Amino acid sequence: MKIYKPILNRSYIISIILLIIIVTSSSCSKMLLYCDSTNIRRHFFTLTPISSKKSFVKNFFRTNNYRIRYDIKKSYSDRQKPYKIIGNSYYLVDIGDYGLIFTTSVVAVWIFNEKEELIEIKVWKEIDSI
Repeated sequence: MKIYKPILNRSYIISIILLIIIVTSSSCSKMLLYCDSTNIRRHFFTLTPISSKKSFVKNFFRTNNYRIRYDIKKSYSDRQKPYKIIGNSYYLVDIGDYGLIFTTSVVAVWIFNEKEELIEIKVWKEIDSI
């Protein structure tokens, strides 16, 4: 009587899982989420430079599938010390999230002046757990 070895051994399963993870997480926008907040901010400034019109920035969100959480028509109150009031309006945008147990969400704010021109971008990460 022949004894057959199982086709799917442990190392084969692990390599398949790693391959799936690499393929699904290799998109440029997904990799951006893992970067430091400063690098993400710098990246967004290259795509939406200072003085960009509000309509241009909104179109940028649509084409990149970023969700506008809030479109606020008043000044932005900076959370960092010293506290500052900046601009006349802003978009609070969900860039994306990653993680399984501890989910990290990347959030950004595009701040505009009274002429509806971009004056600042703020980026931070929020960590949520189950």
